[in-house]
Amino acid sequence: MKKLLLILVGFLSSSFINAQNWELINSNTNRDLNSVHFPSESIGYIAGQYGTILKTTDGGNSWNTLETGIDKTLNSIYFIDSQTGVSVGYYSKIIKTTDGGQTWTEKMSGSSYYFYSVYFINSQIGFVAGINSGDPCILKTTNGGETWTAKTVNNSAEYYLYSVRFVTSDIGFAVGNKYHNGEYNGYVLKTTDGGETWNEESFGHINAELYSVYFVNSQVGYIVGGNYNVNGQKKGIIFKTTDGGQNWNSTLIETQEHLQSVYFINSQIGYIAGLWGAVLKTTDGGSTWAPITISSASWLYSIWFTNAQNGIAVGYGGKIAKTTLNNSVTTYDKEAIIPYPNPSNTTIHIPISNSKNNSTTLDIFDISGKLIDQKLIIEGAEELILDLKSYKKGIYFFRINGQAGKFTVN
Repeated sequence: MKKLLLILVGFLSSSFINAQNWELINSNTNRDLNSVHFPSESIGYIAGQYGTILKTTDGGNSWNTLETGIDKTLNSIYFIDSQTGVSVGYYSKIIKTTDGGQTWTEKMSGSSYYFYSVYFINSQIGFVAGINSGDPCILKTTNGGETWTAKTVNNSAEYYLYSVRFVTSDIGFAVGNKYHNGEYNGYVLKTTDGGETWNEESFGHINAELYSVYFVNSQVGYIVGGNYNVNGQKKGIIFKTTDGGQNWNSTLIETQEHLQSVYFINSQIGYIAGLWGAVLKTTDGGSTWAPITISSASWLYSIWFTNAQNGIAVGYGGKIAKTTLNNSVTTYDKEAIIPYPNPSNTTIHIPISNSKNNSTTLDIFDISGKLIDQKLIIEGAEELILDLKSYKKGIYFFRINGQAGKFTVN
């Protein structure tokens, strides 16, 4: 990394975030749940301690335990489609299903590898990351997870890799850390040849744990972690790139010691799960983050959103937290905002200077009430010009905090 800029920020609050309702869902287990992945809006899977895998077919409202036939902890799970998936964990465990989790087959076993992350670029090419006898390791499959081959990792020290993600078919990143002499050291690996070789990126000297990497698109990505020492206080840390990983800026998060998992719905809206049941949310592409506390949840290890409304976070002691965002326009004050020209098929102007509160986003819904888009409101702006090129013909609703309106695309 050519550039690293550190920024210290506190938390912001917003009425949109406070409107979220999180509730704990019965998991029927007290084992730690380490990873959640949804191949579709209704079907999802969770992997966890002692070979635990759970499945939902109703979007996360209820979960059933699947029989895996193993007793080793599983740290990560990824489904290529609703039927075919791979889960990885301790003692070199890589298991695969092709029937929606009804049966699982071991594709690798042993004792030297500890795997923490699995990710697939497509139905055939995938990667796992972890540690092998003290050294970071990355394995690759080119046949859908049937066989795996260790790739070249040019590392300068012994450390764990906790997350792997690809930007394109050639460019990928893996992140991890080690604890040594009373401090944490974070590492980032990058490949530019499709995962055949991996080289360390230079963060300078960053004493932090790095746990999760996520790319929104080929240019914008995030890395999150914790235990960054600032004058003896531990803080969470978020790295962001806007040029495909050439440069990274970082933000220190007050009061949040551990950030474990990051997920973005789109370029503006993202979530991070971490210590003490905390979830952070951004609606402005990571410029600011607001906290959401989930009661009775301690550690949250993984977070995933099935769509803009429904999210799942999983963690310590079998905890599953689910949110359904309150996106109904009918719950808001009907003091209408009148857009113009209306109807339109090119652009539409939405006045915002008379909104009752300092809003940061404009929420847009289709006729069924489903949230389909959010636009950032710039402070001091008097109107938003909305490009309608991507909108199908029909009636749409919008809201800005306490006010709402509608427009028609013809």
